[in-house]
Amino acid sequence: MIACDQHTQDREYWKRVEEFVGDAPSTLNLIYPEIYLPLDENRVNNIHEAMHNYRSILVNHGPALFL
Repeated sequence: MIACDQHTQDREYWKRVEEFVGDAPSTLNLIYPEIYLPLDENRVNNIHEAMHNYRSILVNHGPALFL
C-alpha cells in the first residue's frame, strides 16, 4: 500500500478519478489517498486484493514495466 498525498484535501478529485478508472486495472487501486485517513480496513483490503490480482499482469509483461 502506498500513501498518496497529492490533492489531499480534494475529495471530488479522487471521486472523479475513481469514476474515470472504473473497473480497469490502475495504480489508483494500489494507493491510499491521505484524504481517506484514518485507515479504512475495507479500502486497505481492496488494495491488497488489487496487488494480488495485478501480479499476473506484472508477470505476463516482465521487467519492462519497471524501466
